[in-house]
Amino acid sequence: MRSAFSTMSFTTTDVDEARHVLTRSYADHSIRLIGRTARNLRFGHRVALSPLVNIGYTTFGTDLDIAAPPTSTAYIVCFTTRGHATMTCGGESALLTPAHAAIAAPDKQFGFECWSDASNVVGIRIRRDALEDDLATLIGRPVAGPVRFKFEMNVSTGPGAAFLRTLHLIEAELERPDGMSHDSWLTERLSRLLIASLLTAQPHDHSEQLREPGRAAASTAVRAAMEFVESNPSEITTVVEIAQAACVSVRALEHGFRKHVGVSPMAYLRDVRLARVHEELLSSDPRELSITRTARRWGFAHLSRFSNAYRQKYGVLPSETLRGRRADDVAFDRGPQPTHR
Repeated sequence: MRSAFSTMSFTTTDVDEARHVLTRSYADHSIRLIGRTARNLRFGHRVALSPLVNIGYTTFGTDLDIAAPPTSTAYIVCFTTRGHATMTCGGESALLTPAHAAIAAPDKQFGFECWSDASNVVGIRIRRDALEDDLATLIGRPVAGPVRFKFEMNVSTGPGAAFLRTLHLIEAELERPDGMSHDSWLTERLSRLLIASLLTAQPHDHSEQLREPGRAAASTAVRAAMEFVESNPSEITTVVEIAQAACVSVRALEHGFRKHVGVSPMAYLRDVRLARVHEELLSSDPRELSITRTARRWGFAHLSRFSNAYRQKYGVLPSETLRGRRADDVAFDRGPQPTHR
């Protein structure tokens, strides 16, 4: 079921309350305060919760140990925005910093230790079945067992930095009163984008399969995908859904579209959405139609990009189409006008 991000903030000096809050955001675990520093506990936590991805920020103000059994249902990605902490998982350990993250597998115990007093840990919980289903569609074959990511992840440069930029996009939308994170459909798109960026940025045991040059989908599969797009243009969130509807891998679908249609599946989806908006602009009462609401309803989250794409396709801005419609209506109401010679 789709739902928008919901946000929550919590502060306490009680360790049991802190554990309860973190269990809700991530997974069951235990917390052990270390020595005399226990009285310095200043727990702070804010989190954005959604069906596929939870994004949280946690401070303790003191050193402690956290131990968690395997989640079985989620992958956990962590790094810090300031300070440091050590993350362990299945016998491996990594120092979390603003430049270095680590990923806990769903079938392994994990934990945290050696927290610096000022550390702020970002924790991203990604639902296991969503990640593995998306990967299976990308490579065109089932995924058996958990994805084996490389434990340590550099988020300061290279592909890892692209993952971080995707996270920053979601964070920016969470801060905006009119942001995409407040819409259930767009929340799913953002979540799927974050999952895809992790799968492509961080090495894992299926990375080579992602890079394989897949065979082009047959024309029948491409037609099935086109029909799916044309019947659901406002509901589709990613190319993964189109590939699933056509029963082919994402790579095969993309090759098939370029071979038989001449554009990518997502470019075809954009053109269908533009056509639906164009039809509404031409047929609706311009005094009642909102271009912004219409564009968002058909799946355009970035209005400036929508306007540019619309102008490139139709040669005019959406507002000019509306003004043209209104001018035509006025001329019709007035009847034929005399011709001056």
